Amino acid sequence: MALHITADTKSVKPTIMEYKDKHQTIFYGSPGCALEKAIDKAIREWGEQEKIAEEDFQLFHTTFHPATTYNHFVRTEKTYTRNNSTIVECVSKVFMQAYKAACSKDTPVILIIKDIHRGDVPKIFGEFYSLLDRVDGESEHPVETDHNLAVALNGDSRISKTWISLPNNFYIWATMTTGEEAAFAMDHAFQRKWYWEYVPLNIENSRNFDIEIGHNFYRWYDILKAINDVILRYTHSEEQLLGEFFIDDDKNFYIWKSSDFKNLVMRHLWYTFCKDNYGTDKNFFRYQDSQFKGATVEFTFQQLFTSKGDDILEKFLDFIGCSPV
Repeated sequence: MALHITADTKSVKPTIMEYKDKHQTIFYGSPGCALEKAIDKAIREWGEQEKIAEEDFQLFHTTFHPATTYNHFVRTEKTYTRNNSTIVECVSKVFMQAYKAACSKDTPVILIIKDIHRGDVPKIFGEFYSLLDRVDGESEHPVETDHNLAVALNGDSRISKTWISLPNNFYIWATMTTGEEAAFAMDHAFQRKWYWEYVPLNIENSRNFDIEIGHNFYRWYDILKAINDVILRYTHSEEQLLGEFFIDDDKNFYIWKSSDFKNLVMRHLWYTFCKDNYGTDKNFFRYQDSQFKGATVEFTFQQLFTSKGDDILEKFLDFIGCSPV
């Protein structure tokens, strides 16, 4: 099932001045709308307005996926033998590393989680899930640790237990791509623990480079606009439109070829929208055939890699209203 933003989501208007109060924020938007760039921009503008030097922000990065576990995110335990004794050592992962960094300084520490919707969040956070309930930036309900973690945090083997509470300077920011398949359901209770920051797509910001298909050149801006028009027309879904950075061409010397376009853009369109709708009116992998009085003809992704593939692709672009330069 594709992930949808629900009524429980806190959709708030972007106001950079308030980021210092948004300790847990999910930046969400369409594929290619550059969510991580939005986070970088927010940090930069926050620093400018609050007079915080760039080097005073400490960032930690991780990515969630279906196989991510508590042991990957919070901590794991390593067992070894020394002097005929079995020793269990707690190894801190990115969450605990960021927590310890925040406890040792006053300036912001930001843990950035990419693709938070792809992980089983309650299991990944484990007993620290309740720390996400905050009052004035600090955890409302501190969590008592076991001996091994207490030793790892304090460096003192005599400590049996300690309490953990997220400090006011510890931020958890995450990205979520709308319209993607979510491996695990994200329940409403979890969604309410976060602020939500929508990152709108803006194709006017797209880099206007050329793509060579057949004997013609097409502008990425023109293709993107036409593709989004056909997605909206066939699916009535704004959350699955392509962002301006779906292709982020930062190599001015590189000319995109038809094979590049097929393997990135057409592959995404086929497997996201058209594969399961082949043979129905919802499939827009089509072109107009003059031999059949302008009737539309369906094609498959595999046909794009035959000897007639470029011709089919050009006819498809004409079908969706995109003309060559």
